Amino acid sequence: MAGEEFAGISHPYLYFPDAVSLRNWWKSQHITGAHVLVKGSRSLAMEQVIS
Repeated sequence: MAGEEFAGISHPYLYFPDAVSLRNWWKSQHITGAHVLVKGSRSLAMEQVIS
């Protein structure tokens, strides 16, 4: 999850303050053979996650 709205919510998901932080984490994981759905608002610029 990315975005300030999720910072204070208790949930079992990973939290990232923004799309760039999420992208950096994702690139460090070396995940192969997976399909990933990136869903988010344009205001968070989630297209940066896959660029």
